[in-house]
Amino acid sequence: MATTLEEIESVATEIVDLAHLRGINLSTHGGVVLSDERLIFLWHKDSAVHYNLQGRVALLPDQFRDSACEFHGFYNEAGTILNLEQAVDLVIAWIVDRREVHDFPLRKVRSCGIG
Repeated sequence: MATTLEEIESVATEIVDLAHLRGINLSTHGGVVLSDERLIFLWHKDSAVHYNLQGRVALLPDQFRDSACEFHGFYNEAGTILNLEQAVDLVIAWIVDRREVHDFPLRKVRSCGIG
């Protein structure tokens, strides 16, 4: 079954509500949580939360050290997390705290790349 925009917007609303309970204000635009040069969107599938994030990073992730000449400060990643609480942790790490990739919370990365 294909993921719809309504599903993405619904998860974004849940993420914003859970973050608000932690005292953190997030906003969404069309189901995407974003801030200065970073974005993430999430959806439910097969009892997990799937995500896609992309944006600017300062540090080259370790797994790409052999491709340093190809790195221009951009990173993208798609994967899964177990539940909405972990999803909120990832959104806060990426959007609010602006952590680097090596400092993200637990997740299962399905694909990633640099640019």
